[in-house]
Amino acid sequence: MSLFSNNHKLLPKLYYRCYSNPYYSTISSNSNNNNTSKRIFTVKGTINKPPFNSDSNNNSTNNRKLLKKRKKRAEFEKEYESYGQSWYDFKEFEKIPTVSSGIYSLDYKLGIGGIPLNHITEIYGDSSNGKSTLSMFLASRFQNQQLNSDDHDSTNNNNNNVLYIDTENSFNTEWSEKIGVDSSKCLVIQPQCAEDAFSIIENSLIQQRFKVIILDSVSSLIPYEDLSSLYINDKSYTNFNWLQKSLERISKIIRKSGTSLIFTNQTRYSISSNNNNNNGTTSINQDPYKNNNNNINSELTSFGNSILSPFIDIGLELKRDRYLVELSNNQQQQNIVGIKCQVLIKKNNLFIHSDSMLNSNYLKLFNQWTPTFDIHFKNGINNINSDDFKLLAQELNLPTTTTNVNEIDKLIKSKLFK
Repeated sequence: MSLFSNNHKLLPKLYYRCYSNPYYSTISSNSNNNNTSKRIFTVKGTINKPPFNSDSNNNSTNNRKLLKKRKKRAEFEKEYESYGQSWYDFKEFEKIPTVSSGIYSLDYKLGIGGIPLNHITEIYGDSSNGKSTLSMFLASRFQNQQLNSDDHDSTNNNNNNVLYIDTENSFNTEWSEKIGVDSSKCLVIQPQCAEDAFSIIENSLIQQRFKVIILDSVSSLIPYEDLSSLYINDKSYTNFNWLQKSLERISKIIRKSGTSLIFTNQTRYSISSNNNNNNGTTSINQDPYKNNNNNINSELTSFGNSILSPFIDIGLELKRDRYLVELSNNQQQQNIVGIKCQVLIKKNNLFIHSDSMLNSNYLKLFNQWTPTFDIHFKNGINNINSDDFKLLAQELNLPTTTTNVNEIDKLIKSKLFK
């Protein structure tokens, strides 16, 4: 009985044609009329598959390649000792030079001791929440303190050790002096377009002329194309190509500049991608405070967050906590004299460079603590160190019998760090 007599309908399910591969065997059929064999189909199998032949030449060439790779790796490990180590074998990471922000609880919570050099810091929040005031206060701290950097050459800096780029045309010299900024050592520039602002930043970083550069603010920057045209080019404005290219150049220069770059930014509600109009364009949430539609994404983010985020190492969000009230002379009327602001750490890529790990006993209490500072409308920011220290010590349930800032600092460090 022939193998393919009546079951040829099942052949497509079991067999397929393959005439050139030597690892396939041929099935023959013997017809009744003659004894000649005819190749009809080939079956995948191991009937004629030759046994594995271990070629000595191939093995020798493979061994030579492995020896070459091991030799190259050994040479590389001698040049770079950390290449062969695991992450838990490192004793310590690079110590980043910093300048204290003046808010000691913020310095502790950042883990590195203050605002870092050679990195970008972003301060964002709603309007009139103290972003410009805090940036000016940080500028005064850079003016009054020496940089904790051995690689930084102080001779490269001229008298204008602070560069303030004002894109909102709102810089007030009298208010900055109340906060503590020395206006004689602060250079204020008001660029016309975004390209001018970033070219000034790039040249200043290359020349290492300033200790700190403040850009106030990113959300007010407008490209030259939009300024020169009668209408706004929506495509270039929403894609932020100009911003990404500028940040790519700056991020390569700032690592060896010895300068701290601080951006201030506004908050925006993200554009909804699910809520589409009839014409195919996306719409935004017109009233995000009252709208409960789940299809509309009303998340509050900083302006250009998707572009800025890869280049920013520390992100601080400012929120207005409450108003500061003071009784009048009659003690019958309350007057608003200032605001209390909270500083929320939204991003910190440099915490791993901390000198010490937090004590587990105080870690929970410390994580619940939010750094704050007061802004007085008449006097600016005053006595921020002592007030913040006392509140932090009370939160950690530490006995504070003294008002000396240095003694409170030692007490907090002894309990907070191992």
